Amino acid sequence: MRAVKGFMRFLLVLLVLGLVAVELYIHGVFDFVEDLDKLSSYEELCNYTVSALKNGDEEFKIYLENVTEEEIKAINKDISSFFGHVKAYSIMSENKEGKLKLDIELDRSVNYKVYKALVDNKSTDGFTKKEQALYDKAKEIVNDINANYSDDYDKEEAVHDYIIKNCVYQKNGKGDPEDDIYTAYGALVNQTAVCNGYAEAMYLLLNACGIENEIVIGEADNDNHAWNVVKLEDKWYQVDITWDDPVPDIKDTAQHTFFNITDEAMAKTHSWINANYPVCDSADKNYFQMHKLVCKDYEDVVNKTNKAINKRKPSISLLVPNYNKEEYNLTFVMDNHPEIVKASYSAEDSGIGTVLAINFNYTEK
Repeated sequence: MRAVKGFMRFLLVLLVLGLVAVELYIHGVFDFVEDLDKLSSYEELCNYTVSALKNGDEEFKIYLENVTEEEIKAINKDISSFFGHVKAYSIMSENKEGKLKLDIELDRSVNYKVYKALVDNKSTDGFTKKEQALYDKAKEIVNDINANYSDDYDKEEAVHDYIIKNCVYQKNGKGDPEDDIYTAYGALVNQTAVCNGYAEAMYLLLNACGIENEIVIGEADNDNHAWNVVKLEDKWYQVDITWDDPVPDIKDTAQHTFFNITDEAMAKTHSWINANYPVCDSADKNYFQMHKLVCKDYEDVVNKTNKAINKRKPSISLLVPNYNKEEYNLTFVMDNHPEIVKASYSAEDSGIGTVLAINFNYTEK
């Protein structure tokens, strides 16, 4: 009899444990004992995904909380696509607290192997035709820049100006396959791109020159936008190469309104998740500071403009912190220089002052 009672108690314990196990399984508890990384915000998920893409991962699994499925669905618009993008995801389980076990599949971009070959000296064996074309063009550009410049600032400016002078902005993405205009391949090989293609080309070339930088994903003009932050001598700077490319395109002309400016200056026209990127609070390497093109008054504008005309430069850009259209009359360009047949100018707020860009057309010698 005692044996029967003992056996019955044993069965009861097994039943209770079984019911507990079922309850735990229903709430996904058993699925959350695997040794996986744990993320607790959408920003962490974005950063983790970018790191996985850069590492060449094809898939990863994580525990995730405080993130909605709608955010997961939209992740590709909030991360740099330089190394690739999220191909698919699946929620493997969810517990009653809303904690997810997530499986994410990744798809590498054309840039991945090219970056590894240029920056990490990996082999080019097995390159596709597209990868080889991008590698050859980028290598040619980088070799030329490294042969002519030794200072990182000069290299950065050379990369900035090369892309602008050799790529045409496609506002509506017409005239090129849709997948190319968003890439470094579109900007460097096809020479036509939108903002993401400009930012990817900048990222690739600067890294190949040994200059650390990142692609920023944010908004400008109430639309999705991409640009870069660049590190020079332990300080970070904001750079929007797309906004420095004149539209419509002006041959061999690069503007520098958004070249090495601060977060504060960029925030007047752009928005982004600040916590995801380095702080840019220095203007030491700003283009106008480096080239002594900051004008303290109208007389300074006149003197610098006259010097540019005397050298028959096609244009000049000046930073005028206290610009006033009525006070800064530019009629002297045509009145005092008969060699000028046509002149035009634009005034644009850079966040740290007005950039006065003046273009000249000369008589033939």
